[in-house]
Amino acid sequence: MNKQSSLLKLENINMYFKLKNGDELQASHNVNLKIDNGEMVVVVGESGCGKSTVGKMSLGVLKPSCGTISLDGQDIWQKGFKWPAKLRTEVQVVHQDSFSSLNPVKTIFQTLSAPLLRHKLVKNKKEALVKINELLYSVDLTPVEYFIHKYPFQLSGGQRQRVSIIRATILKPKLIVADEPVSAVDASSRLSILDLMKGINKKHGIAFLYITHDLATARYFAPEGRIVVMYLGRVVETGKIKDCISGPAHPYLQALLTAIPHSDPQKAKEPIKIPLKSFDMPKATHPPSGCVFNPRCLYATDICTKEVPLLEKYRGRQIACHNKEDIPGFKK
Repeated sequence: MNKQSSLLKLENINMYFKLKNGDELQASHNVNLKIDNGEMVVVVGESGCGKSTVGKMSLGVLKPSCGTISLDGQDIWQKGFKWPAKLRTEVQVVHQDSFSSLNPVKTIFQTLSAPLLRHKLVKNKKEALVKINELLYSVDLTPVEYFIHKYPFQLSGGQRQRVSIIRATILKPKLIVADEPVSAVDASSRLSILDLMKGINKKHGIAFLYITHDLATARYFAPEGRIVVMYLGRVVETGKIKDCISGPAHPYLQALLTAIPHSDPQKAKEPIKIPLKSFDMPKATHPPSGCVFNPRCLYATDICTKEVPLLEKYRGRQIACHNKEDIPGFKK
C-alpha cells in the first residue's frame, strides 16, 4: 500500500442541487474522505443523507459545487483535465439494481466480452469465451455453460449481481464503488455476495467504497475498515468500524444501532426504544440551523441550535457534536 498519496481524496466537498421550484438542496456539506489502496471504507446513513451523492462524485460522474476530488493524485475536476484511458479504468461501480444496470438485450457473454475486446485483454472472441468461463466459475455461476448465453432477465437478482461484480473487476481497477449492492438481493444471497467482494479485496487488493443504510452488512463486510456516518449531507462520526459500532459516540449512530433488531429471540420480543425526539428527518432544502441533528436529538442544548459542530477527534475517532462529553454510553 502506498502511504504517501491516497488513491481517492475528497477535500472540503459541497454539493448543492437547484430544484425547479427555486429551492436549493444540500446533498453534501464540507465532506472530507480519503481512501488508500486496498482499503475498505463504508458510508452509512438514512435515505437522503447524501451517501449516494458521495459515491457518484467519487466515480467522477457528478461535479461538486465546490471542493476538490483527486484520483491517484490527479484533480479530476481541474479546468482542462482530460481523463487518461488508464485512469478511467481504475474506478468501477457495482450498482444497487443489477437488472437496470445490465443491458437487457445482450447475453452475459456479450456484456462481459465487450470490455475484454475493447481494451485488448484478449485477442478474439474465442479467447474471450475461455476467460469468461473462468470468471463465471470464480463467482460460483456454475455450470458455466448454463449461464454464459443467458440474458439478464433469465437470472435471479443474486446471479445478476455476481455478473455485475465480474464486470466491475474485469479491468482490474484500484477502486470499486458499491452502492447498496445487496439491498435488492434476497436475504439468502446477501452474505455470499458480500463474501465475494471481501475475497476480491483480499486477493486483488482492490479498495472498496461500500455505501449502505444497513449497519449489519457494513460491520460484516469491513470489520477492519473505516466507517463514515452521514446525516443530512454532513459527516457526524467517522473512525474504525469496530470502534464506532461497538461504542458509538454520536447520538445519531447510537439511534441507528438501536434500531437494528436484536439477535436474541427473548430480547427481540421487547419493544425497541430508539433514542430520538422524532422519527422524521428535516427537509434537505431547509436544514435546521446549528447542528442539523438537533431537532431529533435527545441531548440537544441551546448551542446546538445556533452553532454548527466541527468534526473533531474524540476517543480514537472523529465526531461532530457539541455535547459529546455528556452523551450516555451506548446500550443495546
